Amino acid sequence: MSKLFNSNNIFMQTVDRFFTFCMLNIFTVVCCLPIVTVGAALTACSKAMQEMVTDPEAAVGKIYFQTFKKCFWQSTVLWLINLPILAFVIVDAVLLHYNFSGPMAVVTYVVLGVVAFLTLSVDAFAFQMIPRYADTLKNHISNAFYLATRNLHRTIPLVVLAICPFVIAALAPMFFFKTIVLWMFIGISCIVFLHTQLVLPVLLDMEETDEETTQEAEL
Repeated sequence: MSKLFNSNNIFMQTVDRFFTFCMLNIFTVVCCLPIVTVGAALTACSKAMQEMVTDPEAAVGKIYFQTFKKCFWQSTVLWLINLPILAFVIVDAVLLHYNFSGPMAVVTYVVLGVVAFLTLSVDAFAFQMIPRYADTLKNHISNAFYLATRNLHRTIPLVVLAICPFVIAALAPMFFFKTIVLWMFIGISCIVFLHTQLVLPVLLDMEETDEETTQEAEL
């Protein structure tokens, strides 16, 4: 019995990870409520997940709120830039669906899809990069775009994960509302965790390359 409740036991580690996910999810949901703070909430959750992946003993709750405060303005500005773009895409897609058809409608769908894909791609990388690097928002956006286009094998699943809850809500609203508790308590943090698993190796590889370049330059 004592082995079962040992902190090094895989069962206890799993339980601890589950409650950490729930905690971060609740923090994120609450901090997203004003809508305009969604970017800051996702950035804080991304940083907490990065720390949890690299250091399982990290105080992720403290890290979450420190990051939320530190990165609030950059993350919020990025979100407020991209929110109207995504809203425009959604409204146009709905109008097309109910009012237009034919080749031009198909072309417009493709254009809207590309715009949405690029916007979500930049968000996926930028929300992971903002809390990790001290840089201007302009550079964060350009670097995120560069990494997203260079790593399409990671970017595509990032975008799929980002739109997953919205697709479920649109195509199966009854199922979505039946599982709303899961989304409220663990769904968002699971998506951010998977985002971190996809993006963090790219960032670590970039950091290692930069460090090697700096060492060679010093020699």
